[in-house]
Amino acid sequence: MEDSDVHQDDYFYSFNGAVVNVTALPYKPYWTEKEGEAETVVYSGSDRLMLEAMADALNFTIHVLPVATWEEAS
Repeated sequence: MEDSDVHQDDYFYSFNGAVVNVTALPYKPYWTEKEGEAETVVYSGSDRLMLEAMADALNFTIHVLPVATWEEAS
């Protein structure tokens, strides 16, 4: 079996560069927020690292939507 046979339809293995919206509240160590340059927010933590690994493997970009409560997220 060749590698091309295994992944003959990469459509199911990729988000094709799409932007995936994510909501999260800062609960350490899973998700943390810090102020960055020019009034931006920098996100980190274990959940962020997991999302980055998934985004890299499945070809998508993470876009964090700002929320203050879980009610806003749902």
